[in-house]
Amino acid sequence: AVVSTQSTGDLLSTYLSSNHHHKKRLRMFNFYGITEQSCWSFIHEFCKDDLRTDGLVPLGDPVWGTKFKIHDCQLYLGGSRHCIVDGGNHEWYPTGDQVVIEGKKLFIKGRCNRDQVKINGKMFCRLFVARVIREKFHLHSHIVFHGKRVFLFLITDADLTERQVRVDLAKVLPNHYKFDKVIITPTLHLTNNHKVDESELTTRTIGLEFNESNLDNCIFEFLQVRGITAAKDANQIFLNLGIDSLDLLQMSSFLMEMMPSLSHLVNEDKLLHTLHHCPISRLWDTLTTAQHLPNLRLSPHLDGFSIISRVNMSLCVDSSPTIFTSALSLRCFCVASHSGELFCGVLPTARQLWRLQLPDRVESSPCYCKDHIVVGCYDGKIYVVSAEDGVVRHTIHTGDQVKCSPQPHTSQRADLQPEGLTGTVYCGSHDGCVYKITFIKKSETGSWSYGHDKLKIDCKPIIASVLVLNGTIVICTLSGRVTTLTDELTAVWSSELGAPIFSSPTSSSNFENILVAVVTGYIYLFNSTTGEQVQSTNLNGLVYSDLLLHDNMLLVGCHDKHLHCLSGTLCGTPRWSVQLTSEVSSSPRPIDDKTIVVVSTDGVMRMVVSGSVTSSFVLPGQVFSTPAVSNEDDEVYVLVGCRDNYCYVMKLRREGDS
Repeated sequence: AVVSTQSTGDLLSTYLSSNHHHKKRLRMFNFYGITEQSCWSFIHEFCKDDLRTDGLVPLGDPVWGTKFKIHDCQLYLGGSRHCIVDGGNHEWYPTGDQVVIEGKKLFIKGRCNRDQVKINGKMFCRLFVARVIREKFHLHSHIVFHGKRVFLFLITDADLTERQVRVDLAKVLPNHYKFDKVIITPTLHLTNNHKVDESELTTRTIGLEFNESNLDNCIFEFLQVRGITAAKDANQIFLNLGIDSLDLLQMSSFLMEMMPSLSHLVNEDKLLHTLHHCPISRLWDTLTTAQHLPNLRLSPHLDGFSIISRVNMSLCVDSSPTIFTSALSLRCFCVASHSGELFCGVLPTARQLWRLQLPDRVESSPCYCKDHIVVGCYDGKIYVVSAEDGVVRHTIHTGDQVKCSPQPHTSQRADLQPEGLTGTVYCGSHDGCVYKITFIKKSETGSWSYGHDKLKIDCKPIIASVLVLNGTIVICTLSGRVTTLTDELTAVWSSELGAPIFSSPTSSSNFENILVAVVTGYIYLFNSTTGEQVQSTNLNGLVYSDLLLHDNMLLVGCHDKHLHCLSGTLCGTPRWSVQLTSEVSSSPRPIDDKTIVVVSTDGVMRMVVSGSVTSSFVLPGQVFSTPAVSNEDDEVYVLVGCRDNYCYVMKLRREGDS
């Protein structure tokens, strides 16, 4: 049996560290060194205390003869153990790795600069190219380095030729900026971590296509170097051939590396599960069948829901839809996605009113206020968009990404009434500031004027939506700080809870109390005026779901795979809990006085009445989007985003419907 394993050359696998070490008691060692020195410089034996949510592993102790120093966050190596391969003799050699120090431990944070390489003696910077293309041609691009080869991907729907692009770029770039290939494409594929999948881009030019022949060749090449032979039609699983689970983990990574387009069908976890349990003869059929989604017909009723329409958003939809009535009295909805698309359509058909392309990924849920849509973007801006035509009217530049969902607050101040309608929206940012965005429509001209203020709340990001009470603003941060402000951004009170807050807070109907959940599962009840902590309770799981206070019941989804119902005052025992099939990251929503809709991350949507599931429906992808409910004129529609790249509009089937 395997009793120890060593990791080097890349980041220590989360699968190995959390699963094999914790369950199988493997001794695990993390080695660190750089190619230029041709030897290992640090060694660390992994222990359970090293499990971290950010995936960082300590470098450990320097081996004999190794010296190190840190300058401008970069690690430098020296000492007697070095064999410089570039022909130089350096007292201190820059590793190119950024490090952080926590306590007495060193951690690699990442590369100092992954965006430039030296080609034929000259530096080639892809950030410079991207900026030039954006400024000169108003297009987005991405460059992939493969050895000394450079591939340019130009993202556009325009009818351009590679020759035309090369001629235009030669006019604005230095002479040594030459591309081996220019690929014109409307979209880029993202990894499971929502970054540009460079291996997939490389595959478009030099990689292996995922087909049955290449799959067979890769598998049998992998087995051959281990001295194992197997027939393609073998009706046995890989573990019966004399290889173990660690070999299968390596095989999974090998297949993903050789055929990156395989990730379009399955992620590495599902591939690893398939390799463990699927007979070799059925591997191709199993993997290719995995891409077939359930038949999404647009008419049949399935367990209380019927799909009316869906909108292709190009990439994952983690944003929650917002429903509103337009100035033309149309019942509308707006939703965004990781592709940066912002879509506005009419319920229930999803007929498009407009579609706006933002520069970067959007997880923030759009907010409707006074004929405007407000949404945050990963490019660090908050966009104020006309709800009528999708035109950007105003932008606010924050200091970092904006994942927080804006929240509206209509001003009731008498001194503003003569000027016309006033809309106010509050939104947090990763820069730790809360932003107050105001737009006023002047009655005499009908034009809008825009402005904003901001207040620094914390050095940590604000992800949870701001809670807007009657004249009070509640902000929660990833440091665990809860702060209340007046609507003029004057601080009232603050409390430190000691754990990150992802969940948006809620309040009692009379605004007397505020309820806040930290990620570790503790829920706190505060007096909204004084900040006094009145009550607290704890769930047995992580909490990312926003809190819902409904009919004096506190409903919260949890990573313990339950929907919990507590007293609105946190007193007494829980009223009920519903066992689900997966964790809950989105938030429950009321359909009526008795019925709650909740979606777990595995895509199962359920209607719950008094702690009992009355109906369910399985969406064809993971769900992190909170459902939105439209309940008017006895017609109930539930809208939700899905990681299959669609936003779904479903009608709730009532008893007696045909």
